[in-house]
Amino acid sequence: MPTGTDPRATLRASVERTSALLSLITDGQQPVLGCNWTAGEVGAHLVVTLQTYADAAGNSFDRISPYIAKTGNFRERLSFLTEGTLKLVSERDPWALSRLLVRAAAAFLDSISERDHAVSIRAPWYGPHVRLSEELALSLLIGEQLVHGHDLAITIGHPWPISNDDASHVIPIVIAMIPFLNNNVASADRIRYGIRLVDGHHFDIVFDDGAVEVATPAATADVELALSPADFVLAIYGRHSLQTLAAGGRLRSLGGRQGRIDLQDRLVSP
Repeated sequence: MPTGTDPRATLRASVERTSALLSLITDGQQPVLGCNWTAGEVGAHLVVTLQTYADAAGNSFDRISPYIAKTGNFRERLSFLTEGTLKLVSERDPWALSRLLVRAAAAFLDSISERDHAVSIRAPWYGPHVRLSEELALSLLIGEQLVHGHDLAITIGHPWPISNDDASHVIPIVIAMIPFLNNNVASADRIRYGIRLVDGHHFDIVFDDGAVEVATPAATADVELALSPADFVLAIYGRHSLQTLAAGGRLRSLGGRQGRIDLQDRLVSP
């Protein structure tokens, strides 16, 4: 599990790292590896995501209401939001975006400091009745910084280490999203993956008759995957291949169906 690190402090530190990284990029039109955006668009996305959650924490949706899909599945709704809301931040200069990013993070952290922490945050872009706890909102926003920071870093050949402590803060939102990421592969197949992360997060992902759920660990799983939280987060977000991690010794596959490292084939990346 995460150490005693406050997720708000982790978000602030992650934003400062991403801001520093953006300031190193001279061309906002540079294509970014791992996604279909330019560096300027990635920066704008990170800014508008923080702004969106700051608005939502204050129960305000005026700015993003045109980009909240009325129908569609999880991935379709998310794509509609992310592509549409890029229009809300017209800046594409990486240095300018690095400054906007820090200000947007400060506005979000201010917004949650002034509200009842027990009240969840509405997230209607995922569905009309979806709400996220503050913990999940922070988890998601930390993940955005770590994953898109990774994309920017590999694009310019800059180091981007992700500590297990930081990645551990992202695991709650990954667990919450997994039931919505079902790729409906081999729907008649039943298989239980035991996820064993070195930070202490242990949980099972169960596929059964076309459905997927996250469950408490069973005594035995069909296959157990042991890896770091950082590698797991990047794998779920489609930045790492589990097979490549296994070949490099960064993932151990155990259990009665050892070698079945096809979890990523069964999930779509968020």
